Amino acid sequence: MSRAARALVLLPLSLLFACVPVSAPAPAEQVAERPYVTGTYDEAVQALRIPVPRPSWLPPGAVLRELDFSARPTEPWSVQRYLVGGEVLFVSGELAPKEDVAIKAEAEVTVHGRPALVYALRRPDGGVGEWTVTWRTHDVSYTVGGPFSVDLLLQVAGGLR
Repeated sequence: MSRAARALVLLPLSLLFACVPVSAPAPAEQVAERPYVTGTYDEAVQALRIPVPRPSWLPPGAVLRELDFSARPTEPWSVQRYLVGGEVLFVSGELAPKEDVAIKAEAEVTVHGRPALVYALRRPDGGVGEWTVTWRTHDVSYTVGGPFSVDLLLQVAGGLR
């Protein structure tokens, strides 16, 4: 292929890449209007008006998959998802509802000196697919959950800072 022919092929490709928009990070005021943002722990802490839980203990091999959060003033929340041996463990915090939702808990426990509830997400066959541990501190509701033992979830919950 001659130089002129190669230039004619490369020119349209370079124009294509030149037209791809490059966006700068959104200003903080725009982050608050989005339904949610995927970001870092520090970005979530800066954007949210509620505490973002930070695990001090996770099961061996746990790797952060993502941290999503919403900084909308009426619905602030964060959820961190960790991969543990191919399963997902999640840690979330959100503005607590004014009224508790009446769902039958499997057990009552204590996390950080606060009453907590253990819930089971049942499979169609009646077995437990996932456990969650939920508690409230002031106006924030925290949940740790996944297809892991309640003891493991309580260990993660007890290590949240």
